[in-house]
Amino acid sequence: MMRFVASTVAAHSGLAIRITKTTSLSSGFSSCLVAIPARTMSSAAPMVKERQLQIGGNSVHFVEAGHGNRGVILLPGALGTAWTDFKPQIEGLPALLPHHRVIAWDPPGYGKSRPPDKEFTVDFFERDAAAAGELMQKLGLQKYSIVGWSDGGITGLVLAANQPDRIEKLVVWGSNSYISDTEVKIYEGK
Repeated sequence: MMRFVASTVAAHSGLAIRITKTTSLSSGFSSCLVAIPARTMSSAAPMVKERQLQIGGNSVHFVEAGHGNRGVILLPGALGTAWTDFKPQIEGLPALLPHHRVIAWDPPGYGKSRPPDKEFTVDFFERDAAAAGELMQKLGLQKYSIVGWSDGGITGLVLAANQPDRIEKLVVWGSNSYISDTEVKIYEGK
């Protein structure tokens, strides 16, 4: 019998909620919701620093929360920023991941990483991936995890493909890794 287990942890108001789903090929699907006290979660907001670093030709804005020798970068979706897309994670992850520095950025051309405005060239995901990798390197994080959604997830996939030795874990959602022939026809108006 084969079993698949997925687990998610979310933080809110000092409580960690673990949702575990177990699927067995022979017995169907079951799920369980358990509320447990969060380890080292306090009501105080984590120390958050907002900074700018020169990455290529752009001054890139980012938010840094938590302390530790391991890193995780949060990559927002299209037109999103560190704060609009990841405020709960910036505020909650440092308590759940005490050995990590949480880095959330405004990609070049978005939010406080302007001017200049974003240029949507054919290779903008590749350019964003290279900039995100350079940011983490400049912060002294040689290995790190990626969390990205939508366009940030695509950027994360490209970054992980281009620098697999530097990536510990990759979490993406609302993203695509390719487009189908049907989608190409739609985009081209055929």
